[in-house]
Amino acid sequence: MLTTVLAVRCRNNLLLLPFIVFAVLSTISHLVMLARRYQSDSVILLADRSPIINHIPIFSLLLYAGVIEGQLVYIQHVNTAYQNRDRWSSLRDLEDPEKQQQQQQNSLRQKRPKKYWVSVCMLILYTCLVVALVCVRLLLNDNLGSTRQIMAICISALTLLSAITVAFVFLFVIPAKAIQRLDTCFLKVTSILFMISMIGMAAEAWLFYGMISTHETYSFTTIGWIMFETCVVYLPMFAILTLCLFVRPIHHLGQQSNTVTEARSLRFLRQRRAPDGPARRVSQDATRLSDAAVPNNNTC
Repeated sequence: MLTTVLAVRCRNNLLLLPFIVFAVLSTISHLVMLARRYQSDSVILLADRSPIINHIPIFSLLLYAGVIEGQLVYIQHVNTAYQNRDRWSSLRDLEDPEKQQQQQQNSLRQKRPKKYWVSVCMLILYTCLVVALVCVRLLLNDNLGSTRQIMAICISALTLLSAITVAFVFLFVIPAKAIQRLDTCFLKVTSILFMISMIGMAAEAWLFYGMISTHETYSFTTIGWIMFETCVVYLPMFAILTLCLFVRPIHHLGQQSNTVTEARSLRFLRQRRAPDGPARRVSQDATRLSDAAVPNNNTC
């Protein structure tokens, strides 16, 4: 049901596509498990067939990509807002040719901030780890304890990267001094929920490795194992997909409402090069509009 609702909303929000594909693949994986009549399986056999250990860590790349793309959109829009604010301020110095030329050169650059590329690098690193996990699954015998140990290590590395992502979001993408808005809440909560689900996957991977090595079930019953999976993995992921229904379109995260209007006004004001009186009017207009460059959404 949730997948269907997300698919309907994807018509006007294509950046939801990674979340939708993840939901579809996860649903298919669980339908396959249900077709095997897992009710009669032992705990070890149930864990061996669990999608959380075998498939969801691979599918999590889609979920992580969706979380990162939201951060990238937010970083870019906020960076654009601060650039616009600097442009409004610079209009006060239109009568200075040197400052005018410098402003034009800076407007041509408009490079993305470093934290944008850090997020991209984290996504690439996560992709490489998932590819390594896929290679382990395809090339090694997953019935061996050593293979399960390697898989647990790979999932733990994914978990560590998700924790680093949370710290990066709180420290750099959305610093503590930033005003807490709906957009910032969405980015923070989704990164935390994703980290919690990855911690659950890593815990299950290591528990299953211990079960294979020691032939112990650690007092887990079939129902207990299912409840454990539900609480530590499924609920956080379900919460992430649910949040996608209530947040505004991802391609608008961090975007100011009057960006287009202000950009047109900026071009118009730059064309006014008359000395003295007109220049003073331009300066007054720039002063009045300088505060409109930063987004002003509803607070959480």
